[in-house]
This record gives sequence, structure tokens and C-alpha cells, in this order.
Amino acid sequence: MRQVEFYFSDENLPTDAFLMKQLSRSPEGWVPLKVLAKFNRVKALLGGRGSAVTVLAAALATSEALEVSPERARVRRRAPLPKVAPRAALERTIIADNLPDQLSIEAAMELFGRAGKVAMVRICQPGGGPKTTAQLVYGADIAVSNQRHALVEFESSEDAARAVADLTDTSNWRSGLRAVTASIANGHKRGAPRMPDGSRGFTMGRGAALAHGAAASPGSGAPVLPAACA
Repeated sequence: MRQVEFYFSDENLPTDAFLMKQLSRSPEGWVPLKVLAKFNRVKALLGGRGSAVTVLAAALATSEALEVSPERARVRRRAPLPKVAPRAALERTIIADNLPDQLSIEAAMELFGRAGKVAMVRICQPGGGPKTTAQLVYGADIAVSNQRHALVEFESSEDAARAVADLTDTSNWRSGLRAVTASIANGHKRGAPRMPDGSRGFTMGRGAALAHGAAASPGSGAPVLPAACA
């Protein structure tokens, strides 16, 4: 099942504090299938067909990326996670807001994929008030957006730069799509330009996740995304 393989992928797993916590509970890196069966996307894909654990175990039995335990109740990666180069990760990640209404993950992949190869997309919800909270991304203290926004990781920094150049709507600074690389957003403490809402760089209020969100994984050097992202 590609959705579960994505959860454990190099791009997604380090950003998912919930799954990383599950992994930390097992010295061998196993995650119970009953935990995965509760994820909204997995439930939608299973569609109530039989025992969720049994169906997941059967679907993942032939996966080249994941291994199902002998008792067919748990799953883990076959390969260890690669080390993340924080600066390089920032340079290939963009933050985009003023998104089209009702933009889904799939539609976002298509939209940003026009600029290059997309490794991962996170859609993040706005907060519940004017106060903003800086978030940690790849270990760097940056601000993101107080609107519904996307964090998009490309396979290369060149693709990320192209996305910023090609997709930013310079003709409509109030409501047109705007994007900036995470490495540039990281400069907000050093006098980044003010945005139309008066913030410096991109700022984000605290919000609720669309599904299960990601949060900090202190000291890991892994990407860290706001808990309001899904």
C-alpha cells in the first residue's frame, strides 16, 4: 500500500513526530498496524473491508520498502533513515500561501509539480487568533504563515527556486499565490521584508491538524513541521 509506504518514507517519516514516537517505543523499529489503521487516509482506503490489521498485513506483505512482523501485527522500514543535511533541506523546501480554495494534497502535488519534482507536500491550517508562533523547520527557527499554507519539499534546490519564481503571482500581492524558500524565510529575524499582513517573513498562528500532524523531534536533525500540518 503506497500510502503506508509514504508514511515511512525518507521524506515523510522524519517530519512525523507521532510515528517517530511510535518507533521509539520499539528497539527494533516496529509500529503496530492497529495504530496505522486509525489514520484517516488509511481508513478511507480500507473502506471497512474486513479486519483492518489483516488487510494491511496482506497489502504490505510484498512491499520492498517495509517489512511485516512474523505475527503480522506490526510493520517497520527495511532500511535505516538517512541523515538529513539541514541547510540543504531548507534550500529545497518552499513555504507557499494564498493557496487556491479547497486545495488537496493531490492537487498541490500537481500544482507545484509544474516547477519540478516534488518529494513531499504538507497542507497547514491557519491559527485561531492574531498572535503568531514561530515554528522549527529542519532545526532552524523560522516563521511560516498565518494563513492556510503549504510546505513543499522538492528533490533539488533548483526546483524549489524555480517554483518560487514561476508560481509566485507578482501581479496580485494581496491575494495571489506567494512562495519563498525556507532558507530565505529563515532570515526573518535579520530584517526580512514585511508581508501584507504586517508580519516579517511568513508567520503562523497555532492551529489544528487536518489529520495526524507533525511536530518537533528535538535533537534529531530531522525536518520539523508545525503541528497544524497534515
